[in-house]
Amino acid sequence: MISDSNLKRVLPAMSAIFVDIMSFGLVTPMIVAAFAEDIFLAASPDTVRDLAQAIAFAIFPLGMFLGAAVLGDLSDHWGRRKTLMLCMVGLLFSFGLMGVSMASGLVSLLLLGRLCAGLMCGATAIGQASIIDLSTEDTKTQNLSRITLANVSAHFLGPGMGAALAGFGLYWPFVAISALALGSMIWIYLRLEETVTTRAQEPVDWLLPVRTFRAAFNNRNIRRLSLCHIQFHTGNCMVYQFFYIYLASHYHYSPVELGLFSAVCAGSGGMIAILWLLPWLQKRYTPRILTIASLFCSAIFSVLFALDFSIAAHWIIALLWSMAIVVAYVSTLALFSDCADSESQGWAMGIASSLFAFSFILGGLSASLLTLLGVNNLIILGGAFLAGSALTLKLYVPEKLCPQPDSGQLT
Repeated sequence: MISDSNLKRVLPAMSAIFVDIMSFGLVTPMIVAAFAEDIFLAASPDTVRDLAQAIAFAIFPLGMFLGAAVLGDLSDHWGRRKTLMLCMVGLLFSFGLMGVSMASGLVSLLLLGRLCAGLMCGATAIGQASIIDLSTEDTKTQNLSRITLANVSAHFLGPGMGAALAGFGLYWPFVAISALALGSMIWIYLRLEETVTTRAQEPVDWLLPVRTFRAAFNNRNIRRLSLCHIQFHTGNCMVYQFFYIYLASHYHYSPVELGLFSAVCAGSGGMIAILWLLPWLQKRYTPRILTIASLFCSAIFSVLFALDFSIAAHWIIALLWSMAIVVAYVSTLALFSDCADSESQGWAMGIASSLFAFSFILGGLSASLLTLLGVNNLIILGGAFLAGSALTLKLYVPEKLCPQPDSGQLT
């Protein structure tokens, strides 16, 4: 009974996490399919279409860079419940715009919807904070596993839903995710307990994203790790988005096939890594060794994908790449955590999130080079960034990262 009562308390916040992450995995295959099927800018030169597609990729992490940290700060002032409701309303609006763009062919609505989605994508972090707030010593471990369950299932089901609905029209996946955001918002309003009872006294810091990013380079260990992190996620973004473009251009994959590829390779790869591979590896190796090894493996898989293999081989390579990327991502977060003391963990994770968003802006913009370099070369370039990240970590980041809370934090 205690478990059932505890589950009911955290389910609304879990729904927000689920919708937020589900929406992320759903969008990329649909954008690639829309440009491949000439829904946007069909009469324009290839360079113009490449630029528009690059902006569509990059404008979401730009919104994330600007909005995620502010939303977290806002949740300390307004409370978790109101801020999560704001995020769900924002996602409802943004995916509604993207659905209309797919039906009408207006690329401006796609870009506006992507920007709004990025600005409102703080639901995962706020939902996690709400669940932790609602946890006791007895239920914390169980609730943390539920956060992982929401993350993993959303990574798989988002692309799966896109694949199931895209055959009826590219706008239907966006209609479905908008409906889920609406349902989550109502659930949060009716059932989620507010956990922030004492409001922060200081005003909301609207420049927090910029100041957080700047702080990354004021701490020696964080600075070195940040250079690794930027290369990692620039390469990660490039390879991820160009996998879909490669399949659309070389094999003329339909939206349904792209969504299915995302569900099986990206979704299943993430599930395998988080639920089985990563726990096994973490018992045997340090985060530094895991990060270096997994980054080198992901670089190799990136190059292999760009070579002339069968379709089945490309799926297997992409699955292995996804597993390696997830191991590297979790391991780098552990390294960031090692750079800060127990009172500065939020600061370190904030820096990691800001760098992630900044790197995805750079990676997204690389799509503007498609006509110039070709998709194969861009996949290989993304792999080179991943290998460079591993080399930077091995050569310049020390074996033991000592907490330095006073050398670079925001003041």
